[in-house]
Amino acid sequence: MARLQNDSQTTNPVLLKIDEDAGHSGGGPYSAYQIYSDADAFALWQTGHLDYQPKEKGEK
Repeated sequence: MARLQNDSQTTNPVLLKIDEDAGHSGGGPYSAYQIYSDADAFALWQTGHLDYQPKEKGEK
């Protein structure tokens, strides 16, 4: 991750998800739905979707 950050030409965040229990053939505890939903939420946050922006302290 440090090398990826160092070699990047941007200051934008990068999503790197590692499932240490999956092994070489997959089959870890994360389902495909969880993986895709994390990637979708990250993309919506980065593109400015209002429902995916950080809330101010005390805001619901």
